[in-house]
Amino acid sequence: MQLGQKELLEVFTHLDEELDGCPYSEILVAGGAAIAFWWNDKRTWDVDVVVDGFPNYLSDAIEIVAERQALHLRWMNNAAIGIRLPTLSTNRTRIFNGRNLAIFLPDKQYVLAMKLYAHRDKDLEDAIFLARETKTMIAEELERLFNKAYSSQLLSDDIKDFIVAIEENVETSGI
Repeated sequence: MQLGQKELLEVFTHLDEELDGCPYSEILVAGGAAIAFWWNDKRTWDVDVVVDGFPNYLSDAIEIVAERQALHLRWMNNAAIGIRLPTLSTNRTRIFNGRNLAIFLPDKQYVLAMKLYAHRDKDLEDAIFLARETKTMIAEELERLFNKAYSSQLLSDDIKDFIVAIEENVETSGI
C-alpha cells in the first residue's frame, strides 16, 4: 500500500497504540515520507527514519502494525542511517505527537542533501521539488550543500551529474 500524508498519520497512530506501556520514542522521518508532508500528492511505500537501531519493543510494534494494516514488514526502516548527515544540523518539526511516540521531520535542506547523496534516478523528481522549496537551484549551491553535509571528498562524478540534472530541470519541470 502506498502511503500519503493521511495514511502516514493513521499508521503513526496505530504504532503509537502498539507502543502503549513501552518507553517513549522519538523518530526522525526522512526520504519520501517526509516529502509527503510537504508535497500533498507524494506517496511512498515506506518510512525511512534516521535512527541507529530500533529497540526490540519498537521493532515488534512496527511488525504488528505491518500485519494489521497490510503493510510490508519493512514499512518503517532505518535504511536512511547510512546517509544521515553527520555535519548538517536539522531543525525538527513535530508532525505527530502521541502518548508513546513523537514523529519529527527534518528541514528540507537536510532531506535534499540526503537525496543528493543517494542520487538515484527515482530521487530526481523529489530533489527537484526540494531544490525549488529550499531555493537551492544552482549547481554550485547544491554542491556547497552536499559538501557541508558530507564532504567534498564524497562528491563523485555521478553526484555531480545528478546535481546538473536538477539544475537543468528545476525551471522546466512541472513538479
